[in-house]
Amino acid sequence: MSSGGECALTEGDVLQLNGALANGTESAQVVVMASEGSDCRKGSMVTVGVADLQEMQNQMRSTIDSGLEEMRNKQGQGEMPKLPAQAAAPVQQASYAAEMQPDPSANQEIQQASQEAERSEQDVVNQSLATGSNAPPATIALGQSTAEVIAVLGQPARTADLGSKQIYFYKDMKVTFTDGRVTDVQ
Repeated sequence: MSSGGECALTEGDVLQLNGALANGTESAQVVVMASEGSDCRKGSMVTVGVADLQEMQNQMRSTIDSGLEEMRNKQGQGEMPKLPAQAAAPVQQASYAAEMQPDPSANQEIQQASQEAERSEQDVVNQSLATGSNAPPATIALGQSTAEVIAVLGQPARTADLGSKQIYFYKDMKVTFTDGRVTDVQ
């Protein structure tokens, strides 16, 4: 939806997002910087889903990577010029790359959290079988925000914060969030 009514966005359109998005935001206002044919006009303000923006970004990066790889492979052939010597040199690591080390305890923490989740899940199954509970289960869906899950299930018993990935452990399930959205439920 644009400031001038409904219009379409396609693969060749260029959008600009001004500023950062708040965590949990589902859509964003963007400006159309360039468009094709009957698409949204240049300068239009358009509301686009954050997931769609991410997919557009991923597709653009993939296209650029493919083009660069093709340039490297076909340099000096046909109309493709040969790369300058300095561009053909091996990639050099950034000065800080050697200082970047993985967290040595992360794998152990993840395995421990997974084992605790499996134990909790089994406890719930055993408890449900013992009590014959007929209560309707809480419904959690992919894409729900952290706040939506807390509204349905309440505060988790434990959490694991792994940067852009968080795992909430409940008595009867484990909910995994990536960038504030449900990506897995067990």
